[in-house]
Amino acid sequence: GLDLVLVPNLVGFTIRDAQSRLESIGSLRLFATCSDCATQADSLNAIIISQSPVVGDSNKVSLGSTITVIAAMNTPREFILE
Repeated sequence: GLDLVLVPNLVGFTIRDAQSRLESIGSLRLFATCSDCATQADSLNAIIISQSPVVGDSNKVSLGSTITVIAAMNTPREFILE
């Protein structure tokens, strides 16, 4: 059967941190869009504000899946992790 892994929570992380999280899980890919990023550096430092598939109690994806995220530079306060 397919190897399944729990969907990791990436909301509140930077794209850079999200990429390293996915690498540590292994073979999950990240597809990120950022509407207000101007540069590559912006893109890495933007904060993820939503993701698909979302995190669920038993929400699993097969290895090799892509997690799609939306990130923003001007992140609303409630998304910043303390």
